[in-house]
Amino acid sequence: MSCYRAKRVLLTMRFDGGGFYGWQAQSGGNTIQQTLQDAAQSVFGERLGISGCGRTDAGVHAYGYCCHFDLPQAKENFPLERLANALNSYFISRNIKISITGVKETDPDFHSRYYIKSKEYIYIIQNNKYRDPFYCGKAYYYFKPLDIDKMREAARYLTGEHNFASFMADRSDIKPDEAVRNMHEIKIIAKTLETGTNLAEIYMAASGFLYKMARIIAGTLLEVSEGRIKTDELPAIINARDRKKSGRTLPPYGLYLNKIKYYDKIEETEAIETTETKTRDN
Repeated sequence: MSCYRAKRVLLTMRFDGGGFYGWQAQSGGNTIQQTLQDAAQSVFGERLGISGCGRTDAGVHAYGYCCHFDLPQAKENFPLERLANALNSYFISRNIKISITGVKETDPDFHSRYYIKSKEYIYIIQNNKYRDPFYCGKAYYYFKPLDIDKMREAARYLTGEHNFASFMADRSDIKPDEAVRNMHEIKIIAKTLETGTNLAEIYMAASGFLYKMARIIAGTLLEVSEGRIKTDELPAIINARDRKKSGRTLPPYGLYLNKIKYYDKIEETEAIETTETKTRDN
């Protein structure tokens, strides 16, 4: 009886989600997972099972998406320091907007989805009188002035542990009673680039995200800026556990998965028992 345990590899990657139908492989769809499997097959000569840190919708981007796979036994001595260049060469030669930014061997029991401690998303709003064409498909264009102070005030009500059913889209796999998440932080950074483009970046870090939760929160904060929702209405919206009470869902192309934090080795058992990320997000 063989005691062989495959080497497990953790990849960190960036991608432009425009033109992709999200992460998860699907029949007839151009997805990040399938494209990465194609690239890995070109390197290792066989189709690998690759597991990601979560599903993303079509058009969503990533600065720090994580996934893992096991090296084939015949390739267990493959030098990992060469893997990023090998995969990136595949993407560059085909003009595919994916880049591997990190490769490391991890524990054989590690799982890129179930050992997540927190996720951080950024929603980017371009806020100018005239649209900057270089941000088309990269940020949500909004021409009216934003009331950043009101948005920040409303965001404070959303931090902490709450049931976020009011910010969960229909067709979610999660029941409303199971929609409790811990929002560690929401910060909103307004900045003007040298080109004159104004951006409002909404950073959201949480223990986990429900289906389209990040985009609904961003839309709700935008409606606070518009005066459609008052800042002190946020507690009632949370307590209602009713999607109809919160704001609109902003488009996917303004959303970026920014970074993933994982449990350390000591916390892994607890992570498996209490994980809040076993569902579709963003």
